[in-house]
Amino acid sequence: LLNSERKCRHADPSGNSYWKKWSRFATYVGQHPFLHNLQGTDQHLERSNMFMAFAWSLRNGQLYKSSGASATTIEATLRECAGIMVAREFADPRRHHPAQHQLDSRFRQQFKQWKDHDPAPQPEHALPNSTVQLLARCYSAFPKISFRIIADLVVVAYFFLLRVCEYTKSSRTTRTVPLRRQDI
Repeated sequence: LLNSERKCRHADPSGNSYWKKWSRFATYVGQHPFLHNLQGTDQHLERSNMFMAFAWSLRNGQLYKSSGASATTIEATLRECAGIMVAREFADPRRHHPAQHQLDSRFRQQFKQWKDHDPAPQPEHALPNSTVQLLARCYSAFPKISFRIIADLVVVAYFFLLRVCEYTKSSRTTRTVPLRRQDI
């Protein structure tokens, strides 16, 4: 079941943006994207070096229009490309043996080093309660009951998605400002 699911997910890699980058890189260095001629067990190091060179080109910004890709993006790119290869029964360049659960240590160490150097992720701002108030006010003014139901559902969904500390008072000091009755 897992193997058929993997094959279905990677059925046509031509639309996959990660695979397009890998294919462009492989072609540039004179290799077939599936590394046809590097499938022997004794050629693992060459497969691995190809993928590592690809990772470095991503990191240095040669394939992205920026200063370089984050460790998370590189890891996802290599995972997706390796998944496409494995789905077609080619070797995963990130692993020495097909049954190996973890990535080779050089990939794990490199990803960790890059993650340590990447800036901390910026938290996203939550939906402000003024937006919910506006939706509720506008929709509840409509004569059709379906619009009033939508207004009620928006308010319920908003509270459902909040953490408890965001709508209750806490005895400890937090950066989160709890909602007040007047905010609703």
